[in-house]
Formats: sequence, C-alpha cells, structure tokens
Amino acid sequence: NKLKVFMSDNQDVYKTKVLKFFCMLKKERQFNYIFAV
Repeated sequence: NKLKVFMSDNQDVYKTKVLKFFCMLKKERQFNYIFAV
C-alpha cells in the first residue's frame, strides 16, 4: 500500500512538473512572438 501511495504521489509531482514546463514553453513562445512582431 505504501508503495502504491508513493507511486501515485510521484505521478502527481511528475504531472505538475510537465505542466509547469509546458507553461514555460508557452510563455517563451509568446515572448518570441512579441519580439518577432
């Protein structure tokens, strides 16, 4: 049971990291777009 909880916790952390990463990419793209224009 502890292992399952640990795995699910890790999955949540991984998901949030991925979401943050995509948000950063989006912001960078917007900045590039603004500078390009």
